[in-house]
Amino acid sequence: LNSIEKLGYFNYKDRTELFVDASPFGLGAVLAQFNTAGVPRIIACISKSLTVTERRYPRNQKEALAIVWAVERFKYYLTSINFTIWTDSTANMFIFGGQFRSGKRSITRAESWALRLQPFNFQIRCVPGVRNIADVVSRLISKCQADEPFDKDEEEHMASEEDKELAEVRRSIETGKWPRHLSRYECLEKQLRTLDPLDFKDNLIVLPILLRKKAIETSHEGHVGCGATKRILREHFWWPNMSKEAQEFVSSCATCLAISRRNPPVPLCSRQLSEGPWEILQVDFLSLQGCGSGHFLICVDNYSRYLHVVQLKSTDAKSTNTALCNIFKLWGLPDVIQSDNGPPFKSKEFTDFWDKKGVKIHKSIPLSAQSNGAVERQNQGIGNFRGKNRI
Repeated sequence: LNSIEKLGYFNYKDRTELFVDASPFGLGAVLAQFNTAGVPRIIACISKSLTVTERRYPRNQKEALAIVWAVERFKYYLTSINFTIWTDSTANMFIFGGQFRSGKRSITRAESWALRLQPFNFQIRCVPGVRNIADVVSRLISKCQADEPFDKDEEEHMASEEDKELAEVRRSIETGKWPRHLSRYECLEKQLRTLDPLDFKDNLIVLPILLRKKAIETSHEGHVGCGATKRILREHFWWPNMSKEAQEFVSSCATCLAISRRNPPVPLCSRQLSEGPWEILQVDFLSLQGCGSGHFLICVDNYSRYLHVVQLKSTDAKSTNTALCNIFKLWGLPDVIQSDNGPPFKSKEFTDFWDKKGVKIHKSIPLSAQSNGAVERQNQGIGNFRGKNRI
């Protein structure tokens, strides 16, 4: 590496070579180019530490991982050009070089890595370790360097292979014999399949126990709420009781609890629909300063949206009952009077008066104007009309 004295810019016309290597604790790669005179120059050097899971890989898989990682990191340079990969692992000649294909197969994990490199045009060559300029880069790894995030394919594969429950599920899929403790999987037997080393329910990954909490944490990173967290999980993963576990996690999230509303709105429920006119009457008070007494009783038929307005001197229960009786002399008694929870409407005098006449009293949901929407909409229209005429 010291023999190459120059750093330079990337040129698509020059010969491109990628040197890769893996050490017990890290990966390294050097992207170099040679001009028409054969003079080399270094474009970039990169390295990364291996995660705890990746450190358990066999040597040949670490070397294969180094190739895939390096090519994908330099993809903006390497896409659509021909280049050469240099490695000191002869196993990679077999895995990525397309050799020895007469009935033989490469290792399963590396096969999936090789498929990720199909968009690239490259040749792979073997170089002795003492001449591999990426060797020193792979070993100069800081001990403080953090591990990679959990969502790497390699970590998912390793966690799936080590999960005892999923191992039993795979055996049960092959044999058709399901133990009692796997009944949650047995009912979905026709939807389950294994694509080594991962398990799938339809097109969703059956996530190993080791990664489930991390998946929920990642889905809830933006503190988007329980519903959105579940929706994100359902797009990618499945495991038994996933919805329940996600809900428990979100309900105990300290950040969400700190910023959530203390009194969340009451869930809305469906209302009885009118089948004819004057069955359900919605009533409410409207205050209009500068218009007579300023107090008005607004009555709206829920079926026809017929509007009746009465001016009141007072909004107590007695005045309200008198005004409603005058209206009902014209159109008859309704089946239901629907109102908010204002003092006149929830008073005993008001409810007892109409109970004796056989009229039911329904109250709207507190702090939810839309549950008494017909009359609230008329109040808004009257207020807007008066405001426009005053301008």
